Amino acid sequence: MTVADDRQSLLDTSRYLREKTIEVGDLPAKVSESCGHLVKLVRANGYGGVLTGNLVGALTAEDTVDSIWAERDKANAAINETWEKLKKLEPDLDVPVKFIDVANEWRNLRNNLIAASGDFTDTKLSEWSGDAATRYEEMRTTRQQPALDNLPLEFDKIATSLETIAASELTLYGEIATKVQELISKVEDGFFNGVKALLSISFSGALTLVQELVKVVEAARTFIIGLVKSLGDAAKTNIVEGNKISESVGVQKGLPDNKWPSGVKSSYGNGIEGIREAIGDASTKDGDKSDWTVPQ
Repeated sequence: MTVADDRQSLLDTSRYLREKTIEVGDLPAKVSESCGHLVKLVRANGYGGVLTGNLVGALTAEDTVDSIWAERDKANAAINETWEKLKKLEPDLDVPVKFIDVANEWRNLRNNLIAASGDFTDTKLSEWSGDAATRYEEMRTTRQQPALDNLPLEFDKIATSLETIAASELTLYGEIATKVQELISKVEDGFFNGVKALLSISFSGALTLVQELVKVVEAARTFIIGLVKSLGDAAKTNIVEGNKISESVGVQKGLPDNKWPSGVKSSYGNGIEGIREAIGDASTKDGDKSDWTVPQ
């Protein structure tokens, strides 16, 4: 998979997670609606014998109803906790995409430097000689050439570290999205739609349905929250890559004080007069040691 593929996958997965987070927020209402339908069925079953003097059925029905509401509250508490975790994750979903974009900017800088290296070679003063020409070439080869040689590699390292972070986030995003969709499917298809189709049910059957739902949503909560936590744990890996970036942007060979090397050495003295005193003015007319000449 290319970096461009990773970027698009991150955008698609982030968008998907945002949509599914909204759907998770809607699940408690569907759970309550389903449990309400079960309660109606249980009461219809329990109160059916009241007219014939069977009060035990009615009492058992109400006990079952209380248990159904209690299990509903457990299920919705687990769903709401999952939803809150997903909402907290939402603002940062696009951060890995930014990493990839910044990595691309570093690679553009690398390419610009490589192009500059070609220009640097093309402007070599091979047809000139003289003290000033020698000094000029020394400045180029000892001060600016190392920067041109070393920085493209360092820029590539920075870009690679940023892409490594983004790729690890993409993997976790995909796992979270899969589990969130599983939760939604089990609540909507496995419980909501199933309960809605029921015309009658036993007391124990109704309670078992809700208890199984609680197991499903609590397991999903544990898994999804664990994956969200993994994003934080992944920061340890990100720190390693961050340290690599710090090393890359530290003092580099060819970059004194992290600045592009100038063509003037402080040892030449102050200003233009200092340079003239040290190496002359590169004139071809005044007859001093800095005169530039074309080799014969």
